[in-house]
Amino acid sequence: MIIERRLVEAYTAMAMDRIAMGFTPYLLTLMFNPIDGNKYRRQETMYKETQRLYAKLLTRMIRRPKKHPIDELPFWIGCSDWPVPKDFKDHLFDIAQNDGQHIHIAAFQPPRCEINGGFLNRIEDHQSHIHGPEHAFQRVHAYEITETPKKAVGYVLKSLSRRRIAAEDILVLPRTHSEMTTYTPYEREQLRAEANERKAARLHAAYKAARAQ
Repeated sequence: MIIERRLVEAYTAMAMDRIAMGFTPYLLTLMFNPIDGNKYRRQETMYKETQRLYAKLLTRMIRRPKKHPIDELPFWIGCSDWPVPKDFKDHLFDIAQNDGQHIHIAAFQPPRCEINGGFLNRIEDHQSHIHGPEHAFQRVHAYEITETPKKAVGYVLKSLSRRRIAAEDILVLPRTHSEMTTYTPYEREQLRAEANERKAARLHAAYKAARAQ
């Protein structure tokens, strides 16, 4: 129990350092559509999809993120979580879905991201590209942490304190710059479609300009 407590304290210190640098803290709850396999297989899939979500949001908030130092990028700490008995009555659907397994994230956004529209706005503006039947996510909740950020980090990591996960199961992002361009096949197809639409719009505008001359 001492090791788990020290780990929580260490991650809390990292979070408070980001806040001291001007980062804004948020709490994310990621619920998933049904995933086959046991809790370890589900966790692997959930973590991969969470990394893709991070990469997707990052490229919409920071231009050329690979040009920036790691410590200037959004900082996420998270892990798997499960409903506790006192929550069973209010979360029957969540319990049935993936045995209740989901992910909590403490997300810290750098000042430059807040200037570019804010994290909550980015989440809201891209809801159709984040969750739904065709995506891994069943729904994504996000809200700003305005009080007791230390307590919020402890809440996110409570599965570690309860020994439902091990230290290596804590998800910390970013790990490397290579994680910033990880997309699912569906997301790559969406990006191609959006690029084709922009290209068609440019060609149409050029055609209209030529006709007007």
